[in-house]
Amino acid sequence: MDISQLKTLLTHPLTRRVYWVIYAVLFYQAGLAFTTWLLQPESFAGGGDWFWLALFPLLLPGFFIVNRHLGCATGTCTSGSRCRIETDDPEQEERYRGRMPGM
Repeated sequence: MDISQLKTLLTHPLTRRVYWVIYAVLFYQAGLAFTTWLLQPESFAGGGDWFWLALFPLLLPGFFIVNRHLGCATGTCTSGSRCRIETDDPEQEERYRGRMPGM
């Protein structure tokens, strides 16, 4: 496997979605431990939950970065009603798939 094939594999939409799902699972687990510690300290188990609690502040800003680079904000998303449709025709305005909000 040469460099161009590896780059294509890493930027493939399916691979990007897998990365996004893995990050979402980590973010959920860390957020759950943080919320439990914050709102119900008597229910906080400790042990491995301390790892997730310490990881949450690092994952929180990463949430916005990951969504920017792996989510719909990249402009490469092809499904859903909130994703942009890119066009090379300068006469066409920016179009959106589905209904616009408020319509």
